[in-house]
Amino acid sequence: MLKLALVILGGSIGTAMRFGAVSLAQRLNPAHTDATPVWPWGTFIVNMLGCFAIGSLATAFDSRLPLREEWRAAILIGVLGGFTTFSSLAWEGLTMVNAGQIGRAVLYVIASNTLGLGLAWAGMAMART
Repeated sequence: MLKLALVILGGSIGTAMRFGAVSLAQRLNPAHTDATPVWPWGTFIVNMLGCFAIGSLATAFDSRLPLREEWRAAILIGVLGGFTTFSSLAWEGLTMVNAGQIGRAVLYVIASNTLGLGLAWAGMAMART
């Protein structure tokens, strides 16, 4: 139960961090609106930061900075999951590569992105009808 509570708390923190970063990026780029995105800098930045963070933190937690499982989950699943789920996709793909499953990793990343975009389009099309 503690692990779940910490993941929920971490998710709230990560979501607030993403909202702040995206809002700041939009204020700094006044040409960008939800209707006419120039380049989604806020989302791009949080995704890239999240990828770097999950790589460095998960590795550190496995070696130099061991954490109890519930705190590890709070940070990696909660905070980074709330900040961006793209970081999880990147870490899982890299884990497959490190396990020698390169083809499976490439398929996972391509399928996730392609299917994700396709499903977002399908959802948009369905909602418009």
